[in-house]
Order: sequence, then structure tokens, then C-alpha cells
Amino acid sequence: PFRRAKWLSDRCTPMLEQAALTDFIAEGHLERHIRRMRRMYGERRRVLVDALGSAFGDRCEILGDAAGMHLALRMNDATFAERAARQKVQVVSTRDYYLRKPRRDEFIFGFSALSERSIREGVRRLAAPEAR
Repeated sequence: PFRRAKWLSDRCTPMLEQAALTDFIAEGHLERHIRRMRRMYGERRRVLVDALGSAFGDRCEILGDAAGMHLALRMNDATFAERAARQKVQVVSTRDYYLRKPRRDEFIFGFSALSERSIREGVRRLAAPEAR
């Protein structure tokens, strides 16, 4: 029944790629890759948390769990978003994620595509006296 359902729903599956992925998983490469990525992204998150804590202290609060490849932050600083834009540091407001009245002081920092050096530099630019 599954083969028939597959044939009816999707006749364009790339079989060679699926076979290669099957071998990749069966040989343990996926597990190793996931462990390596968890370590790498965990370290990037740690660097971001440490840099934000050092730069802003109790003016910022990390929200949520240590999961994913982004960090949610509540920032007690009315000019934070404008300063980030001036300093060309991309932060995303959480406003679009609220069903009710959104908060204006919460932001999302993505860190998956950034090096630890870039993370530190971005936070440094946000915290620089001339950036305020």
C-alpha cells in the first residue's frame, strides 16, 4: 500500500539521491554531522550570550531555552533597534510573532551563519559609545 501511495502521490522522487542519503544515515554520518553542528551552534550561542551579557549587563534578558539557531532577547533600551540599524547589525523584532499586542523591546538574533568573531564584532558595534 505504501509503494502504491508513493507512486500515486510522487512520481518524480530522485532515487539516486535517496539511496545516497540512506547510505549516509546507515553509515552513521548523519549522527556525527548532527553532533558536530550542535557543538558548533551551541558555541556560537554561548559567544552571543556572553557578549551580550558583557556589553549590556542587566539591560538585556535572554528569553526561552537554548534551542535553535537564533536567540530571543528583551532589551531595556528604547533606541536599540535604531542603533542596530545605524550600525548595520541585523536584529528582527518579535512583533510579528505575537497574536495580541506585541512587545516593542524584544528582538531575535540569528547566529547560524555568523562566525564567533562576527558575533563579537556585531555586539561590540551595538554597545560602542558612539553607537548610542
